[in-house]
Amino acid sequence: MLSSLVIPKAELAGAQQLTPEQMQAKLAAERKRRELAEMLKSGAKVAISPNGEAGGRGTMNIPGGKLAGAQQLTPEQMQAKLAAERKRRELAEMLKSGARVAISPNGEAGGRGTMNIPSGKLAGAQQLSPRDMQEKINEEKKAREERERVRKALLGHTPMTISPEGGAGKSGTMQIPKGILAAVRQWYEKDPALLAAEKAAMAKAFPHFKLEQIADGRLAWTGTLTPGIWKGFWAKDESDRQTWEVMAIYENNHPHQQMGSSVKVFLLYPTIDIVIQQIDWRPFHLLHDPISNQDYLCTAQAEDIKVGDTTTSAASVLAWAVKWLTAFELVMTGDLTKEEFNTHGVI
Repeated sequence: MLSSLVIPKAELAGAQQLTPEQMQAKLAAERKRRELAEMLKSGAKVAISPNGEAGGRGTMNIPGGKLAGAQQLTPEQMQAKLAAERKRRELAEMLKSGARVAISPNGEAGGRGTMNIPSGKLAGAQQLSPRDMQEKINEEKKAREERERVRKALLGHTPMTISPEGGAGKSGTMQIPKGILAAVRQWYEKDPALLAAEKAAMAKAFPHFKLEQIADGRLAWTGTLTPGIWKGFWAKDESDRQTWEVMAIYENNHPHQQMGSSVKVFLLYPTIDIVIQQIDWRPFHLLHDPISNQDYLCTAQAEDIKVGDTTTSAASVLAWAVKWLTAFELVMTGDLTKEEFNTHGVI
C-alpha cells in the first residue's frame, strides 16, 4: 500500500502580482514606447518636456532630422582602416625606439621611400614659466626694435653714433662715416661644390621642392610634405590627409653644428601659430628665429649635425622635419601621447 505523499507548503516563484491599476499602467507604458519608436523612425514630431521626457506634453518638439552615426564601412574599407591603425602604432613605436623609418619624396613615413630619417632625437627648447616667457618676449621685442633702428642706420636711412667702447645705436661721441661695407659672401659662393651636392641630395629625396633665393641672399627650398597619417584640421572626408607647406632656409654659416641645424624649417601653411591656436597647446620641439620673429621646427640636436667631410644636407633636415610632423600627426590620432611628444629624448 502506497503511503500518501505530503507536498511541503510553499508558494511557486513567479512574476510580481500586479493590481488591475498597475497592470493598466504597465500596458500603457509599453504602448507609449512602441508609439515613440514608430514616431522616431518615421520622423514624426515628438514633444519633449523640460526634464527631457519624450512623448508627453512638452514645451518644444524634437527638431526634424536623423541622428548622425559612424559611416558604415565595407569589408575592404574596414581592412584598410585596420591596416592604417596598425601602421600608426608601428610608426609610433619606431619613432620612440629610434628605428629606421623610410620616407617617400612627398614626406610619407613608413612606406617604401627614397631615404631614411636620419638617426637622432628631436631637440627641444628650454621649458619656461609663463612669467619667464613673458620677460623673454619683452626682451626680444626691445632687442628687435633696437636691431631695426640699427638696421635702418646701416642702410643709410638715419645717422648712427657709436660710443667709445664701440656700442652702436646709442648716444655716442662720434658718428659713423658714410659708406657701404663690402657684401659678405654666402656659403654657396664660397663652396659651389657643396651647393651642387645639396641640389643632388634634394633631387633624389624631394624632387618636387624648389630652390629660391630670398631677399637677404639666403637660399631656401619650398615644397609640401604629406606624412599620410592624419586627416588634418579641415578635412572634408575621412580619406583626406594633412599637407604641410614648408620652407627650409639655409643660414649664412651653413654647414654649422647647432641645435636645429643651420637649415631652419618653417611651416608656411598651416603656420605654427595656426597649429597652436587649433590644438590649444604648444609643441615642445620649437625654436625661435630672431630674424623673422617666427618659430621653426627644432629638427635635431646639435650633436646629430655633421660638418666637415660629411655634411648634414637640407634633405636630411627635411627628413627630420618629416619625423617631427609624423610624430605630431600621431599625437593627433591618439597613437602618441602629448607627453611623449613633449618629452625631450623620447622621439
